[in-house]
Amino acid sequence: MMNRSIAIGFLFCALLYFTGCAVTSGRFSLPDKDPEKKAKTFISKKDRSLIYIYRKGQTGAATLAAMSFDGKVVGRTGQDTFFLWETIPGQHRISSRAGNTSDLRLDTAAGKIYFVRQVLSGKEGRLNTEHEVVSDSDGMAAVKVSKLLAVIRSGKKSRRIEQDTLAIYPPIEVEAKPETDVTQHADNKGFESFPKIIKGKAITAHFRKYRHLRFDSTPGANFTIDVRPGNTVERACNTCNTPHDYGEMKIQSAKNLVCFDWEVVIYPASTCFRVIQLTDNRFQLTGILNNEIYGYKVRQ
Repeated sequence: MMNRSIAIGFLFCALLYFTGCAVTSGRFSLPDKDPEKKAKTFISKKDRSLIYIYRKGQTGAATLAAMSFDGKVVGRTGQDTFFLWETIPGQHRISSRAGNTSDLRLDTAAGKIYFVRQVLSGKEGRLNTEHEVVSDSDGMAAVKVSKLLAVIRSGKKSRRIEQDTLAIYPPIEVEAKPETDVTQHADNKGFESFPKIIKGKAITAHFRKYRHLRFDSTPGANFTIDVRPGNTVERACNTCNTPHDYGEMKIQSAKNLVCFDWEVVIYPASTCFRVIQLTDNRFQLTGILNNEIYGYKVRQ
């Protein structure tokens, strides 16, 4: 009888394993392919600090506010959105920018979870941003009804955005949003349709061929980007608060993306883009986080 009970027990465990219903420490294991669902379990990590930064409030609901962690721009928040920052214990700086720049310094401990609320106040056209640390109960209630923007991991050697952002917004074939009408032109090989997404190694070839990009169809001021040796990039904007800035460009051929990481500026954002060709000499970058479009022209 005992051997039969043991056999039944093993059979039951095997069924749980193969049907994906494994239970660990009283919690159901969650698949990594759903990072938002996983983030909302609020499970701490013994050697890391977890910081949830969320935005609530009706003031400035249509305004996007730039956000940076330890001096690195990670994106922009909208109404009812949140970031999850997984980092090493210690002092960290959370900054956001709207009509002003607001900084919050937070001392964190290993195995602890923190909730920070971002609030916008003022009037449209001059909105200020600020942060406040809130209780676990208030923070969890707000995060549960908010949309995850990205999971960001940082450590001692690197504070760059890891691929979590791309996992949340995976590269899929999307309908391009051209700034001009779809056209066709004839060449020696036949007909080619626009717009089209530039993919794979063709992205590298594109930026090797065109080193000076003149952005003249943008959400804000026009600017230029020059691609330097070693994938260093320079952004010039005469009418911006920061006329010149430098950064790094990385091409992810497998995901059909080009990513920019600027040292200071938040315009254009430090994020990843699709490259879409509109005509023979016109292209656009479409942000995967905010769908912002930056149209540019190249010299043939």
